[in-house]
Amino acid sequence: MAEITEYTYMQIRDMLESKIKFIELRDDTGAKIIRIPITDERVTHVYDRTKQEQTYSVLIKGTDADIPIPTTFGGTALFEEIDSTEAISVEQTTSFQLNAAVDELTITHKLQVPEVR
Repeated sequence: MAEITEYTYMQIRDMLESKIKFIELRDDTGAKIIRIPITDERVTHVYDRTKQEQTYSVLIKGTDADIPIPTTFGGTALFEEIDSTEAISVEQTTSFQLNAAVDELTITHKLQVPEVR
């Protein structure tokens, strides 16, 4: 079996970077809390073409009007469309509960192509 080249991995990373438009925040059971466009001011996307990793970080505050209090966060998923049913990538995180207006949470989703373990 042949391995794809580094050039092809770079093409896949670029394609994924262009397709991912939304990050979904999930609770500790994997259920959707909210799906946010990656253009939202709370989202930071870092992609260095020379590396295998893309990072999507979301800063959530207890004062965010679209996040109910209390809410337990436990994962993220990346999507192409607001109403997509198939995730591009899913990541479980350590659970954290947002309990009050003063609480803040940064949730990070790291995507690697190829995945390094």
